[in-house]
Amino acid sequence: MTVCKRNGVNLINAIKVAAISVVMSVLTACGDDSSTQGTEPTDSDVIAATFDDLPACSEKRQGAVGYVKDKKITYVCEDGKWVSDGEDSSSSNHCENASEGCDKAISSSSKAKSSSSKKTSSSSLESKAKSSSSVKSNSSSSKIKSSSSSGTKEGASTRDTISVTAIKNKSVSGVSQKGPFVTGSTVKLYELDGKTYTQTGKSFTGKIASDDGKFSVSSVTLASQYALLEANGYFRNEVTGKKSSGTVTLNALTDLSAREKVNVNLLTHLEYERALYLVGTGVNVSAAKKQAEAEIFNAFGIQGDFANSEDLDIFSKGEGNAALLAFSVLMLRDLSEADLTELLTKFAIDIEKDGKWNDEATKAKIADWAQSKDVAGMLATIRSNIEKWNLGTVPEFEKFVCNFWYTNYGLGDCDKAREGEVMATKNAFSSTFGTQSRFICKSGAWVEASDIEKDFYNSEKSKGGDDGELWTGSVTKKNVQI
Repeated sequence: MTVCKRNGVNLINAIKVAAISVVMSVLTACGDDSSTQGTEPTDSDVIAATFDDLPACSEKRQGAVGYVKDKKITYVCEDGKWVSDGEDSSSSNHCENASEGCDKAISSSSKAKSSSSKKTSSSSLESKAKSSSSVKSNSSSSKIKSSSSSGTKEGASTRDTISVTAIKNKSVSGVSQKGPFVTGSTVKLYELDGKTYTQTGKSFTGKIASDDGKFSVSSVTLASQYALLEANGYFRNEVTGKKSSGTVTLNALTDLSAREKVNVNLLTHLEYERALYLVGTGVNVSAAKKQAEAEIFNAFGIQGDFANSEDLDIFSKGEGNAALLAFSVLMLRDLSEADLTELLTKFAIDIEKDGKWNDEATKAKIADWAQSKDVAGMLATIRSNIEKWNLGTVPEFEKFVCNFWYTNYGLGDCDKAREGEVMATKNAFSSTFGTQSRFICKSGAWVEASDIEKDFYNSEKSKGGDDGELWTGSVTKKNVQI
């Protein structure tokens, strides 16, 4: 970068944070390299398009540095106000006379330095930002927590290197789905601090005006691109086909810099605690959300390269959408809204630090429910319930539901090589473990084995005969798990 020098001394090393705006004016005017024009100071905690876009100068931001693009001036947060000793680069001294111009810059910076002895240096601001990011909010589950900075990966890029982009007058829309939230449900969009990801207190409200879960929040203006969406209300129950008797709250952490559509669902809700923890270790928001999404799906035996959680929709074709619907059905089961909320909270806490769901007992309960519905043909009923809403295509969620209980029971895949094989549950947490229940692989699916299939498995007699018919001879137990 081309810089103004006097007597071989780089002015940037001579001027402190308090006079950044003056230096920027000098650099912009005297640089013969076009790449220097409009350069933004990397020491700034906040970069805003206009002065009005700067966040509130609160006690927590005391000493923070903010750079305003349209004025090309750097401000410092002091005693509740953004103050600056700089002025617009259009009226700043130029370096056409290098000696005179640079002398004035040094003089201005010295004056600013002496009058701002309490201002925080750029290095201490960086340290302060990292330290403050480790403090978590004490708000309820509907309020987002800032992530811990402990365990930062060596060499990983930290939040302090991520630029903050202001959002101006944007409309944000999407669908809120547990099943779909119904008419009268509310959606709120909360502004998040670009460094700590905690709520600033600024919010916008939208409303769901139909039973399809669609919402829109208009005229959204934020100091950073990060926001938390919160949907609250009654919803359509996929399992029963009816409206819920109680309300639930679902959240979504999002980056609005390159999107206007944000869907809110169980996946966005459960990923944000884990994502914020990963952000605290140096992972950027996008990568953290993607990792959290994969870890949640993996807990249910679901793997694939799916779209981002905010883009998934249970009424659209595609593997990711089918996986979301299966996940939603499995988590809901026959639970009340209160019990569902408790399960979601425990799940989020469990995976937050290591990305693993360690509650084997609950996994087995869900698998038992899925197995009972599958063998009874009730998955078709659930599909019918959803299709009757006429809200769009219902993706093939059934295979993911079946795969979950197959995997949890330790049965594995049912392919041609295993046709006719009989297996018992291997999971000691399952209600079917240690019982006489057996499952047989038939035409690519595990189904409940009949008594005769269990009794004569892998024998010649298994090919014919009726239950109750008296046969003589030995019974083979080869490959049957007792």
